Amino acid sequence: MPTGDYSRGTHTGDFFGAAPTGKPFVTGGVDMVRVVDGLLIEHWAYAAPLQNRE
Repeated sequence: MPTGDYSRGTHTGDFFGAAPTGKPFVTGGVDMVRVVDGLLIEHWAYAAPLQNRE
């Protein structure tokens, strides 16, 4: 089952090793899960790098 999401905000603290810039950012990701008999069996995730918005 795939899901996608995105987040946006102001970069005020360390984020995946990126030093804070005080600038707006946008990032997104995709999660894939495999469910068997109502149980989550496997999970794969991808998080996109930060994109500054000026």
